[in-house]
Amino acid sequence: MADSHVEDYLAFLNKSVSPYHAIADVASRLEADGFEHLQESSTWTLAANKKYYTTRDGASLFAFKTGADTSSLGQFVITGTHCESPVFKIKSTKHAMTKEGLRMVAVEPYGGGLWQTWVDRDLSVSGRLMVSVDGHIQSVLVDAAAPLFRFPSIAIHLAEKRDDPLKFDLAKDFIALFGDADEDEEEEENGAKKSDKKKKKPTWDTELLRILLDSAGLTTVAPDAVLDFDLDLHDITPAGLIGRNKEFIAAQRQDDLFGTYHCMVAFQEATVQPNSIHGFAVFNHEEIGSRSNTGANSLFTDHMVRRIAAGLLGKAFTEDALHAAIHRSVILSCDMAHSIHPTMADRHDKSVEVRLNKGIVLKISPRQAYASSGSSSALVRMIAKKADTPLQIVSNKNTVRGGGTIGSMISALTGIMTADVGAALLGMHSIRELCGVKDVKYCIDFTREFYNNAELRMDLQ
Repeated sequence: MADSHVEDYLAFLNKSVSPYHAIADVASRLEADGFEHLQESSTWTLAANKKYYTTRDGASLFAFKTGADTSSLGQFVITGTHCESPVFKIKSTKHAMTKEGLRMVAVEPYGGGLWQTWVDRDLSVSGRLMVSVDGHIQSVLVDAAAPLFRFPSIAIHLAEKRDDPLKFDLAKDFIALFGDADEDEEEEENGAKKSDKKKKKPTWDTELLRILLDSAGLTTVAPDAVLDFDLDLHDITPAGLIGRNKEFIAAQRQDDLFGTYHCMVAFQEATVQPNSIHGFAVFNHEEIGSRSNTGANSLFTDHMVRRIAAGLLGKAFTEDALHAAIHRSVILSCDMAHSIHPTMADRHDKSVEVRLNKGIVLKISPRQAYASSGSSSALVRMIAKKADTPLQIVSNKNTVRGGGTIGSMISALTGIMTADVGAALLGMHSIRELCGVKDVKYCIDFTREFYNNAELRMDLQ
């Protein structure tokens, strides 16, 4: 194994079976490193040389470290990532159903996934339940940790077109197989007359809820105590190394748990300058536009910057001092980048040579799909040299729109100069994405240097 962080990254991936599990694991790691948990609903009293973090709705997180001199604000140095990926979510309307004598669960797609890669995979379910406990609502993390579901394909002999059998209807074909239907469920499906004593079929699958409650140790809590939920299907196959020299990491959710992991490690290892603040943000809902109270396209980052400044300066806080600090600050948006596909290189711009295991990627888009500008890109290039880490550059082919990141959103909402970087990835939004083992260390090393040398940013008027 090329680097000790790789094994830890695999463990992080395997624990982070949902966005809520990812945030919980990050919080646990930060607390073990001496970070103090701040409630967003409480007032904050902050001090020099301290480490803090807060979470919002269990789905996003902002951590920060203060320098030795809090008499004035120098700069904020922040990295931003996201913790969710394209998945199928169990519907919280009516999801329990039977079809052709089989028990099924209705789901809906979240984000833009390569949904055909989910077919014929053994799937589990995880997320959180909102449970009524003694008149209060309690959020409970759950993980069935067992192969419960599958989207079965049609045999090629029965496909409408044998030359292209992998065409699926998201509404019709993606209903998760859960098991055999009970006899009374089959009767209901077939329209048989039901006894007056028989209960009305539940809209939620109570057996599934029972499994999830038991997985969280809530064996005495009845399924009807569940008020609502956020549940994702996920691949049961653990993250692992593949390739002739085990040089690749194959796993679900690497977009963007890779970014979350390498920024977290670099953030923890970096040294804060005396009057600087280091920040590390993990957002939700990037895959659907980030427009939520836990997403990057919200005032979450702006609120954190303001609360930190006010908490450190106290009565000396002024809007003018805050805006001066913002002008000196910089954000690194860390998401994944497309590696050149070995058999479809024509989908990429001919000037691009992004590959796995070749270093962090600077992402450039004149239309601001990525936030990098000439000034922020210059800082990235300089820091890559100081860190002695390889740097790759990517831009989209003129005829390919490509995706976007949280970078431009945060930059617009805070006014802070931002650059977009990421690690190379094959099969983005597949149920099993592929990245390079060496890139774990490359990205950590670069990002640590970014934190340590962000004062090199240009003074742009």
